[in-house]
Amino acid sequence: MVKHLIGLVDRKYEKSTTLKGEIKLSKPKYIKDWEELKEEASPTHILEIEMGDCNGWIRPKNGDEESWEGNHYLSTHTFYGGCNEGSTKLLQSCGFNVILANWDEIGY
Repeated sequence: MVKHLIGLVDRKYEKSTTLKGEIKLSKPKYIKDWEELKEEASPTHILEIEMGDCNGWIRPKNGDEESWEGNHYLSTHTFYGGCNEGSTKLLQSCGFNVILANWDEIGY
């Protein structure tokens, strides 16, 4: 599994499809924890991270506060097991140029 993650980090990303279309991304940044994730930016979305609860939300920048459309929950399992891969894909689809660590593999 570590080899698989290293392959994802080393892969060159030319573009990533977002909910609003395509944007160009450079090599994704390896993110090891919530503290690092909360500092990341996207052209189309914002992160609302609850550090004490180890969870958060991905929300569209121009979204309707009353609507759930386009909002994505990041659970306490975001960095664990196979969840890190799905969370990475979700974040990338929302314009975040990141790849998340797998805490089970790095012993975090």
